[in-house]
Amino acid sequence: MPRRVIDPITEVADAIAANDAIRLWHDIGETGYATIGAMETWPIYSLRFEKYIREQYVELIEEVASKASVSCIQAELSARALGGQMYDPQIRVNEHGGKLYLNMGDWRVIEIGPEGWAVKDSAPFPIIRQPHSILYPEPVKGGTIEDLRPFINADDKQFKLVVAYILAALRKSLEYPLLFVHGAPDVGKTTMSNLISSLVDPTYSTGADLPSDKKDLGVHAIHRHLVAFDNLSKLSFELSDALCRMGTGYTAMFRKLYSNNELFSYTLYRPVIFNGIADVIWRDDLARRAMVITLDSPKLKIGPDRFKANFLEAQPRIFGAILDALSCAIGRYHDIVLPDDKVYGLRSVAEWAEAASPSLGWRSGEFVEIYNENQITTSQLLMEADVLAKVVSRFMADREEYYGTYDKFMK
Repeated sequence: MPRRVIDPITEVADAIAANDAIRLWHDIGETGYATIGAMETWPIYSLRFEKYIREQYVELIEEVASKASVSCIQAELSARALGGQMYDPQIRVNEHGGKLYLNMGDWRVIEIGPEGWAVKDSAPFPIIRQPHSILYPEPVKGGTIEDLRPFINADDKQFKLVVAYILAALRKSLEYPLLFVHGAPDVGKTTMSNLISSLVDPTYSTGADLPSDKKDLGVHAIHRHLVAFDNLSKLSFELSDALCRMGTGYTAMFRKLYSNNELFSYTLYRPVIFNGIADVIWRDDLARRAMVITLDSPKLKIGPDRFKANFLEAQPRIFGAILDALSCAIGRYHDIVLPDDKVYGLRSVAEWAEAASPSLGWRSGEFVEIYNENQITTSQLLMEADVLAKVVSRFMADREEYYGTYDKFMK
């Protein structure tokens, strides 16, 4: 047998890199990706792309690749990807050319602009997906947001908060809200959280347990657009702060390898939803970023199978109405400017919902009133639970201002 001119690892790596159907690129964190064909994209260090490497190895070398050979090929292609173009891959939601793109979950996208929306076979940029992600429902036109109301056991104001949360979560933003679904036992908190998740970031996995520390929280959020946790009973200082940062920018930094001083970092912006019987929001910074929904007991209780069947039947119309509202918001968002002193929570969230209001049938300014009321109520509950705040409130009940020392105040 003639001696091979180059070693098998180099031969396979060269063949993959030279293939016109393969595009190597990287993200801002220098993670390498490979786009196969016109749309399918996988991280170079992933089981899916490892499978592709093994297939190419067998085809070219006519041998089964060893684990060491695959690792070497991955390392070579990852290095070459750094010489490719840089993109900002997102799991579900991205922007391009003034339009919003939702990843359907099967490499198709929903393109949303001010003139409307349509399902496209591919995006003008690489898209990625997670193995546990599932498809959005095939949206249909003609539905209204009222199609969602029978599935939300809350009053009108809180229903509108839920709708606004869904719309705020389905955009690429530097500011996402948190939604806390609160209520007594057996009012459907988990069901409601899963329903909202299915409209924002459908996945085979449901709400998870809250990680024990912020590093694990960051790892969890890397793989989801919507970060969902179920049945919380308490929040530590550390995780309360981390959840705050998740909505407005969570950055993790650590050494890449113990053998060198290279730094690995990533920054995430994620909407968060969590539920529980106990009120776990007891810090003001978390309260200012959160919408708190208290569910009523359902007027008509039906079994989970029938509830799911009814929702799945209505879901394509509901999702179409949400896309209509997103299209409306894109067209009007830059014309909506609310002063800081008129919004008690996240201003961009309120402006986005106000921009979508005509599509939802809401009057101008209605959502801001509801949002501010929710923020004030949550802040009042925090003060009632804070011993020092109650003392200060009683002291200032008949005063407009106070100047003096702490000792004088305590007397």
